[in-house]
Amino acid sequence: MKISFLPKSRLGNWAVGLSIFFLLVAIFFYIFAERLHVITSDMLVTIFGATSIIASVIAFFIGVVAIIKNKERSVLVFLAIFIGFVVLAFIIGDILGFPDV
Repeated sequence: MKISFLPKSRLGNWAVGLSIFFLLVAIFFYIFAERLHVITSDMLVTIFGATSIIASVIAFFIGVVAIIKNKERSVLVFLAIFIGFVVLAFIIGDILGFPDV
C-alpha cells in the first residue's frame, strides 16, 4: 500500500477541493470580519459560513467514499476527512447542547 500526497481519484479531488474551500472561507472571514471589521453584513457572513460548513461535511463523506470505493490513499484526502470530522463533531455537539470548551 503506497500513500501519496495528492489524490488520484476524482472523488478524492472533490474532497480536497471542498476542504480547501472551507479553509479559505474560514480564514477570509476571520481576517476581514473578525479582525479588520471590513465585512459588517451578518447575512453575508451567515450565508458563506453555512455554505463552507456544508462543504466541509460533504468533503468528509466524499473522502470516506473515495477511500472505500476507490481505495484512495492520499495525505490530503485523510486531512480533508479529519477536518470534516472535526466540523461534524462541532455541529453534533452544538445540536446536543454540549458546552463549548
